[in-house]
Amino acid sequence: TAKLAASDPGNAGWQRDLSISWIKLGVVREAQGDLQAARDAYSQDMQITAKLAAADPGNAGWQRDLSISWEKLGGVREAQGDLQAARDAYTQSQAIRAKLAAADPGNAGWQRDLSVSWERLGGVREAQGDLQAALDAYSQSQPITAKLAASDPGNAGWQRDLIVSQVRLAQIAAAQQDPKAATGHYREALRVAQTLAESGRLAPADAWMVADLQRRLAAARAELEALGLRGLPHPIQDRVMRLFGGEARPWPYLPLGVRMSAYAIPYAFIWTTANFFLRWKDRPVAPGLAQRLDRCCCDGHHRKQEHGAEEIDHGVGPGRGAAEAGTAGSWKWA
Repeated sequence: TAKLAASDPGNAGWQRDLSISWIKLGVVREAQGDLQAARDAYSQDMQITAKLAAADPGNAGWQRDLSISWEKLGGVREAQGDLQAARDAYTQSQAIRAKLAAADPGNAGWQRDLSVSWERLGGVREAQGDLQAALDAYSQSQPITAKLAASDPGNAGWQRDLIVSQVRLAQIAAAQQDPKAATGHYREALRVAQTLAESGRLAPADAWMVADLQRRLAAARAELEALGLRGLPHPIQDRVMRLFGGEARPWPYLPLGVRMSAYAIPYAFIWTTANFFLRWKDRPVAPGLAQRLDRCCCDGHHRKQEHGAEEIDHGVGPGRGAAEAGTAGSWKWA
């Protein structure tokens, strides 16, 4: 193919054959673990497909070939640990496939290519630690895979794509400490996997999926129960969220402002009440009232001496006379 392409550079068919040869060589070298050789092969393919696509932008087939070249190059760069270069390559591939899918929404193959591109982007963003960007990418892929799977339930490959899409979303949810969302995604993935297994359409190489998904679902449910989030949000939480214009969610995942308000309001009430009574206790007694209380105590003492009667408790406690307490203004309520 190299000689044919060299003998007639204007022959687009032979040029494309040469690009396919480079891709196949890159796949083999990648499988052998020689990532640099694979990268060189994919780069040779990229040069050819880029020229063909530029020469005829309206040729959808050559545009798709270019998207594949970008995807292959991104894959080997990701394997080499160059996540930014991988992200750039996947972005190029996704942009081409988005145009193809938009131009022909009924082309299931191009729709699947687009979903794969979103998956690749989500994977590299997840590897970069940007979970929200990864979630956004996976969320773009999932509706496409779900639509394809629903359009052809007999297509085991598309059903498998849906399983993978749900698992990726579940993993992100688990990483974001959202066991409720993770449980839902794992449950849906398990349902699809069990359907394939029961109908005999689950590939032998994927037989491990059912047991693995059962284990993952059990772990997510255990975490959910550990947080006490077994069902729908509590009615009080629902009312609070409605007041704040949001959607009801389990308590640990309420907005920080809502949780702080819920904690602060009762504590503020308790503090204010306690402070009020403590300050009231420390308030000085009015001078006129102190004198009357002092006379009352003295009269009672004289009556005790004169009549031998028991001391009358006036509710001010022992030793609370003005002379003993200091000034009259220092009296305090018992």
